[in-house]
Amino acid sequence: MKHLAICQHIMRALCVALALALTSVATDGSMISTAHAQEAGERRGGGILRFLFPRKEKRERPAAPTVQKKRPPAQRRAAAPPAPPPPPAVEKAENASRILVIGDFLAGSLADGLATAYGENANMLVLDRTNGSSGLVRDDYYDWPGNITTILDAENPAAVVVMIGANDRQQMRIDGNNQTPGSEPWVGEYERRIKALAKPVRDRKLPLFWVGALPFKSSIMSSDMVAFNDLYRRIVTDSGGQFIDVWDGFVNESGTFAANGPDMNGQPAQLRGSDGIS
Repeated sequence: MKHLAICQHIMRALCVALALALTSVATDGSMISTAHAQEAGERRGGGILRFLFPRKEKRERPAAPTVQKKRPPAQRRAAAPPAPPPPPAVEKAENASRILVIGDFLAGSLADGLATAYGENANMLVLDRTNGSSGLVRDDYYDWPGNITTILDAENPAAVVVMIGANDRQQMRIDGNNQTPGSEPWVGEYERRIKALAKPVRDRKLPLFWVGALPFKSSIMSSDMVAFNDLYRRIVTDSGGQFIDVWDGFVNESGTFAANGPDMNGQPAQLRGSDGIS
C-alpha cells in the first residue's frame, strides 16, 4: 500500500515537474538566452499541463471602437514593490520517502522540477544522482548499469525515476568495434543495457518510472527518440516498471516539435531551449 501511494504521487508530479523543470531550463540565462513569454492565445497546441488541467479556450470578442482620449501629463512611474521572499525550506521528515532520479541532463532538470513540486512536502525527498553528459552508449564515460547497484545501496530509495537517451545518438563500441546507431548489433546491445539498468531496481521490488525521451527540433533526432521510446516502453513494461510517455506535451497540433506551451500557471511560456534540444 505504501508503494501504491508513492506511485500515485509520482505519476502526477512527474508530468507537472517535467513541464516546470524544462521551463526553468529554458529561462536560465546560463544555458540559453532569457525566454520571453508569448501573448495569451498565441499557441493552442499541446503541453503537459493542458492534459492535467484542461482549460476552456477563450472566445475572441469583437474589438471595441477606438475612442481618442487626451493623454494626461506624464507622471513618474512608481517603483515596483520588492519581490516577496521565497518560502522557507520545509525540513524533511526523518522517514521521508526518498525518490531517486538518475539519467542525463534532462533528468537533472526533471529532478529540479520534482524537488520544487515536493518542496513543501516534508514526507517526500528527491535525490538527484544524474550525470548531464551520460547515457547508455558511452559506458567508458559513465556506466549506469555498472553503478546502479552502488547508488541504490547508498541512497536506499523508495522509488526510482529514470530519464535518459538524449546523448545516445552515437556509435557504440561493442567487442572492439564501433557500431552504427540503429544497426542490429547496436540495438541488441542497447536493449541489454536498458535491461541491465532496470533489473537491479525491479529485483528490489522498487517502483520504476522511466520517463520517455522528448521530441527535438530536428526531425531526424526526433525520429531517433521515437525509436528509443519504443525500446524503453517495451523493456521497462516487461520488467514491471512504468513507462511515462510525455511526448504529446511537447509537440503541436500537427505532431511536430513545439518550444512553447502552458507554464505551471497555465500561461504561455517557453518550455524548451532555443537550441531545440534542452
